[in-house]
Amino acid sequence: MSEAVIKSRGNAAVRHARAVRDGRDRDFIFVEGVRLCEEALGASLDIGTVFHAEPVGEDERGSRLLSSLERAGGRLLTITE
Repeated sequence: MSEAVIKSRGNAAVRHARAVRDGRDRDFIFVEGVRLCEEALGASLDIGTVFHAEPVGEDERGSRLLSSLERAGGRLLTITE
């Protein structure tokens, strides 16, 4: 489902996500948490990169969410906690 686990804070995708989260890149929004990601899907927002820790996909709700995000065009990237 996703690529190799990202372990470095220096990873380009992680750096970009932090810029979005911190408001330094206003072309995107940062959504965090299962419930808010479910709401983003329900609102038909464009889904970009989806970062998730491995445990998210280990239960039924998380696995279903990751599949839905991927179907909506999200690029799934696994990160260490």
